[in-house]
Amino acid sequence: MKDAFTVVGLTCSTTLNESKIPALWEEFTSRVGEIKNRISPNIMLGISEFSANPEHEAFTYMACVLVNNVDEIPEGMLCKTIPKREYVVVTHKGKVETLGGTIDFIYDTWLPKSEYALMESEDFEVYEDERFMGADNEESEVDIFIPIQKKR
Repeated sequence: MKDAFTVVGLTCSTTLNESKIPALWEEFTSRVGEIKNRISPNIMLGISEFSANPEHEAFTYMACVLVNNVDEIPEGMLCKTIPKREYVVVTHKGKVETLGGTIDFIYDTWLPKSEYALMESEDFEVYEDERFMGADNEESEVDIFIPIQKKR
């Protein structure tokens, strides 16, 4: 179970086929210093709104950081609160371009065999400075949080 948390960042509407996510991260990392009240300077998140068909249907993606106060939100940025819920957490090791394979494993292999069902809610990745060494580094680690609930 992960407690609720609040983030501030930039969003875009995209599909996995046309992915605007790398460009969003480029813009976000150039502006992240504008965000006040950050909880940790070493952690960034990528939050994906639920989509039944993310390959072809547009969904909102947010590049963001954790904050403890939203009194000041930089121009063009948004605030979002993710409620308390249960997640399966999987660590992906390798380049960001292979992240999709890890996510496919969770959805296509682990989830059907588990006692859990997917909760139709945001999933997210956590990028920590100590473990994330860049998008093209084979040693980089990213934690993937997929919202789940007990099967009925």
